[in-house]
Amino acid sequence: MKIAIITQIRNESKRLKEWIKFHHFFYDVDHFLFYLDNPEDDSEHVLNELKKDYSIDYKFTNPIGEYNGNYCMVATERQRISFKDGFESLRNEFDWIGIFDVDEWIVPNIIVY
Repeated sequence: MKIAIITQIRNESKRLKEWIKFHHFFYDVDHFLFYLDNPEDDSEHVLNELKKDYSIDYKFTNPIGEYNGNYCMVATERQRISFKDGFESLRNEFDWIGIFDVDEWIVPNIIVY
């Protein structure tokens, strides 16, 4: 089964390496698609470094609206557009596509005796 993950990030460079390594190791994720939402950190650089070892693509979100006022509505609309685009671009190549944030982890259920 081929697995892909789609996520949208903004200023999450500090989490990327650990998050990608974890999901690749435990779930054998084949591909990661990131939407960079107007980053102000080095996320693009970090992803370019990680591309040497993992299958990673990234795109930039369309800067709809500003981050003042109703932030949740602006961010939600950006995510809706990104996730739809990502699903459309990956759906014929992968058996399973997960969509979640880099502060969310699929934790394996490990039974310890």
